[in-house]
Amino acid sequence: MTVEIGNTELRIHFSFAAVVTTMLLFCEEKIVLMSLFSSLIHESGHLILMCLFGDRIHYVELSLFGMRIEKQSTLLSYKKEALIAMGGIILNFLSAFLGFVMYLIFTREDFLFFSAVNGFIALVNMIPVKILDFGRFIQCFLSQRYDEEKSERVLDILSALCTVLLSLACVLYCVFIRLNISFIAVTVYLNVITFKKKWS
Repeated sequence: MTVEIGNTELRIHFSFAAVVTTMLLFCEEKIVLMSLFSSLIHESGHLILMCLFGDRIHYVELSLFGMRIEKQSTLLSYKKEALIAMGGIILNFLSAFLGFVMYLIFTREDFLFFSAVNGFIALVNMIPVKILDFGRFIQCFLSQRYDEEKSERVLDILSALCTVLLSLACVLYCVFIRLNISFIAVTVYLNVITFKKKWS
């Protein structure tokens, strides 16, 4: 489904609707809604900085692999691209801090949960994998110093290494401590998005 909002397209794939429906079937509605809201906060961090830097958005796509923002051919400096990449993480950490402060003031568990979900999303995106935000930040950093081919190669190796180490940590945690569905889901997701292009 495609919806036009001004000059920007919002594309919603069937796979996204299927994932949300599955989550609603197997998870509490509160968890699903808070996760979606915190993800929206995350993407807003990117969008706000893109608009501030005069970057034009072509379309926003919701699919099995989350939200993807495709911009038009606007040329920005590596510094601005790096800031845009970190925008979602920064806004999630700020939201997590605000949620914790609100919890201390009002002692409502909802604020603590909001803080935890935003912190979790920020930390996941801090993993140095190519398709995640911190991976994009590293790519901008490398591109300032090396040619595109070398930067891509270094980031591919780093992404693969981090994904393998995370997979090993997930297996050890689930075998020796306890089964953790969230850990497994994040690990599977990162493996798929990291090696997807290699398999295709």
